[in-house]
Amino acid sequence: MAAIRSNKAHLFKFSLLAALLGAAGCASFPQTVTPEGAAATAGQPTRPTKRSNPAAATSAADQTAADDQGDQLLDTHLHADLWGRIRAGYSMPVLDSPLVARHEKWFINNPEYLDSMVGRARLYLYYIVDEVEKRGMPMEIALLPAIESAYKPQAYSRARAAGLWQFIPSTGRIYGLEMNWWYDGRNDVMASTGAALDYLEKLHGQFNDWQLALAAYNCGEGKVERLVAENRRKGLPTDFSALQKLPRETKNYVPKLMAMANIIADPAKYGLQIAAIPNTEYFARIVTDGQIDLGVVARLTDMPVDELFMINPGYQRW
Repeated sequence: MAAIRSNKAHLFKFSLLAALLGAAGCASFPQTVTPEGAAATAGQPTRPTKRSNPAAATSAADQTAADDQGDQLLDTHLHADLWGRIRAGYSMPVLDSPLVARHEKWFINNPEYLDSMVGRARLYLYYIVDEVEKRGMPMEIALLPAIESAYKPQAYSRARAAGLWQFIPSTGRIYGLEMNWWYDGRNDVMASTGAALDYLEKLHGQFNDWQLALAAYNCGEGKVERLVAENRRKGLPTDFSALQKLPRETKNYVPKLMAMANIIADPAKYGLQIAAIPNTEYFARIVTDGQIDLGVVARLTDMPVDELFMINPGYQRW
């Protein structure tokens, strides 16, 4: 049986990690988390047309970064349900496109798809939300794996794209994702999330527009650059909706994300129910000091081996 490489991070479910750490005599452990059955916050606010950035517009010019972080932390802890935290972080403008309504209708007519997606998302979404929030990015970005992979960390496309964020091998390597017989960083939840957010930040810096950045994430920055330049030469607008020659998939890509964001903003409006996800960590990161078999870890933690693999999807072998 193959074993985990000693220089790779290892992920364990929080509630089962405590017993293993206690037996090993480790010195530190994260503080107790709220049970997974925590009640959702009351009310489901509708999605705002655009949410202002509190760090960008403030009358107190000398406000410190520490104060900003403290306020953000307080705001984060107001939400027992992770969906409430996501809604509070929306900041992308509403996309005025009939394609948004078309994708909303598809989601409405396929509630079983949403239920399955949410069931998978509960393993990974807290980590993704936390990383998006740390970077000050629009929280709609945390929903992008719903469109890319339906939160399947081992999703694989005909174009050889893999993982939650659907990296092709060449782009994955550019953003530091290791791929070999033993391990594929595109499937690693933590590694691929960091790479995807790095890439999206780079694209946003390039286009200064999140919708264009998302379009470039889907079809390539060169394609979007050329279409923006063409519209500029013709004296036409250069926003996402104005780029008429985008590939069909990309034309639907951003509207599909906006449709998902709208539904998460107010499920009741669409006659849907979205299962609550607790606003607490689902797994902890442990760096092992030697090789260890996942089957052995599963026995030591009394944890189903299938679930252990689901939070360690980067490893191709045991």
